[in-house]
Amino acid sequence: MVTQELEAYIQNQLQQGQSKEAIVQSLLQNNWDQQDIDESFLHLQTNNPNPLSEIPDALHSRGTTRSDLISNIVLKSSQTNSYSSLFTLIPLIIIVTSVLIYYVTKGLPWWIALIFISFMVLIAFLRVDLVKRVNSINLYAQTGVKSNIGIAVDQNETVQVTAAGIQHSEGIIQGVSFLGKGKDFHPENALLVTQTHIHAIVVPLAGAGQIINQTDINMTNLIFARKDIQNKLQEMLNSQSLLQILQSNPANYSISLTTVTAVSASGWQQKITFKLQDRKKYTYFIRDKSDFSNLKTYFHIV
Repeated sequence: MVTQELEAYIQNQLQQGQSKEAIVQSLLQNNWDQQDIDESFLHLQTNNPNPLSEIPDALHSRGTTRSDLISNIVLKSSQTNSYSSLFTLIPLIIIVTSVLIYYVTKGLPWWIALIFISFMVLIAFLRVDLVKRVNSINLYAQTGVKSNIGIAVDQNETVQVTAAGIQHSEGIIQGVSFLGKGKDFHPENALLVTQTHIHAIVVPLAGAGQIINQTDINMTNLIFARKDIQNKLQEMLNSQSLLQILQSNPANYSISLTTVTAVSASGWQQKITFKLQDRKKYTYFIRDKSDFSNLKTYFHIV
């Protein structure tokens, strides 16, 4: 069971610069339960007034990435909010129903009361559905909209330049969410440039391609966990062939360089745009300045 004493101790140790591993070891030696310790760390993260920008490295357990922590914080917060919205509605329904019944006995037409009660019941059903949908979210499932472009790999094709942490910025709407759960229209978060193609891929991180309670996890990973994208991408390049990487997610796609008529860059926005023969444009925001600079150099953009 999480206690204020335990949380206060952990918070104090973190502020003094102690690592999570050292804190956990000390607590276990003093007969604290492992589950209570884990719950206390999670509770501290969830109640951080600005959790996404202030997750200390000391909270990173071995094998746990920053993207894991961020996604779980967002999901846990959404689950808590969904339950809270449902439970706060119940007494309101009881009060409104009681008031309406009273006024019906005083002469209020019954159909007016029925309309109000039906409306409240509908809201309750939607809140229950919200709870179900949020609790059904799997942070590690493949999501996002399937690409209709397809993938292509030429013989002896090799990666020349990479960009880890990108966002496809074409279009106003990046995704859609309904009752706490949604998908990103453009889940790709990395570019692989070869001699013949530009490959846009989804590097599999927790919550990639998902929108949870209006929070675009791709965007939070882009801002706060770019190194995780970079590390995971490097791991993929070291352990998989280019074809295997492209086949790893249905949202991945390839653009042939033979169809690219122009490449331009917006320096202050760190965006690069590829214009194709069919007049389509693909514009990407590049999070890392060095990645942006490497792309400009490769495509000879002044």
